[in-house]
Parts: sequence; structure tokens; C-alpha cells
Amino acid sequence: MKAYKIECKLPQGVTIRFSVLNGWGLFATRAVKKDDIVYTGTFIAVQKEDFPKEIELVVEQNTYYLPSYNHITPFTDGRYAVYTFDSVMNHHCDPSTHDKAHQNDPFKYDVIAARKIEVGEELTCNYNTFKWINENPFDCSCGAPTCCGRVEGYSKLTQQQKDFLRDLMGTSALMRKE
Repeated sequence: MKAYKIECKLPQGVTIRFSVLNGWGLFATRAVKKDDIVYTGTFIAVQKEDFPKEIELVVEQNTYYLPSYNHITPFTDGRYAVYTFDSVMNHHCDPSTHDKAHQNDPFKYDVIAARKIEVGEELTCNYNTFKWINENPFDCSCGAPTCCGRVEGYSKLTQQQKDFLRDLMGTSALMRKE
């Protein structure tokens, strides 16, 4: 099966470049205050059985190939969400951002600064907030004092780790059961 091709543009305020966390990453090109919107993102909903093993992400003139199993998230109706340019956003246990769904458009979300973000800082999110159980867990090497050690999904976190995420993200945390 051919790679699933997604073509998109970057919003103002972000860029993609090399990351020490995991190859490519998303970075701020402007300073952002805590609780301000960094950007508004969108995703595409697909059936999991229709989805290929690889995503071909074309962002302006650059192409990135990503394994789909790490870049799809369960959607509320049994379909899966495929993120666009921010598929390259890396995991961090003490993330610089979190997201908040749009009430009027289920395919849009705002990415919110979890703390003050400086120009050039990598934008990260905590993958444990996207899945109750991660079907493709991986070891975490983010280096944060709050590091979970292994990204396995929200249900696998300790109560202290869940409380940290709730304090950081408030009610916008997805933390839904599949």
C-alpha cells in the first residue's frame, strides 16, 4: 500500500527543524506567553483499516516520512485522527504545549502554551494524553524530572503523573478511554 500523503503549510510562528529529541521537531519562531494559543491545528479522520504503514508529510517544499502507528490517535467515533504538519511534534513528559479541541469543529484544535515559550524553543506535547493505552509504547528519554520512563498511555501513569498533567493541562487534557 502506498504512503498516505498529506500536503500542508506551516502556520505563522512555527517551523520544522532537526531535534535532539527524535530527528525532526516543531519549533517556535516567536515568543508565546503561558496560556496563549501557539497555533490552531487540524487533523484528518480515517478508518484504521484503510490506513497505510507510512505517512508522506509534505510541508511546503519538504517531505517527511513517518510511521503511521506513531502518528494516529483514536477519534471519538471509531475513526483515527491523522495530524498534519504537527505530526513531527515530539513527546516530552514536561511538555511546552497542550491542546484544546474546538467546540464547533471536531477537526480543529488549539495548541496552547503550557508555560512561556521562547523563540527557537522546541514545541512538545505529552503523548500519554492522546491515548488511554498506547498500542505502540516506547521508552522515553526526554530527561524531565517528571519523566515516565515509558510512553504507554494515560492509564499506565502513576497517580502523581496524572495529577501533574491535570495541573498542567486542566480540563483540556484528552485522557479518554478507547
